[in-house]
Amino acid sequence: MNTIQTVCVIDDDTIFLYLIKKIIEKSGVSNATVLHENPINALESLKKIILEQGAFPEIILLDINMHHIDGWEFLDTLLPYVILAGTKTSIYIASSSIAAKDKLKAKTYPAIKGYLVKPIKSEKILEITNEFQLFNN
Repeated sequence: MNTIQTVCVIDDDTIFLYLIKKIIEKSGVSNATVLHENPINALESLKKIILEQGAFPEIILLDINMHHIDGWEFLDTLLPYVILAGTKTSIYIASSSIAAKDKLKAKTYPAIKGYLVKPIKSEKILEITNEFQLFNN
């Protein structure tokens, strides 16, 4: 299995960030895991990468319910930059919400490749990484 360069996780739950980092590292699917507890800082970091034509994360796991701004506001702000830069990235909602309205809303964003309900297991990380590689190589 080939590894991807970067998985970025944006979630204000420090325990989830710790666990998902361990899962990603143990699965060996990525060379780097970038964690952001603050979605505003994540936005600024990702916009800077795009504007400087840096290596944008191939996979982003994004929580919906966060402090400061929610996942939908995050996407609405970031997606114009992603589209402009033409980056290849797969965005997945990673949420503890099983609300049908959230799953339906996720389907209205073409950039969102899937909706993952926490906890996320290593098998799911392997699956989405393999899917990314299949469609982008």
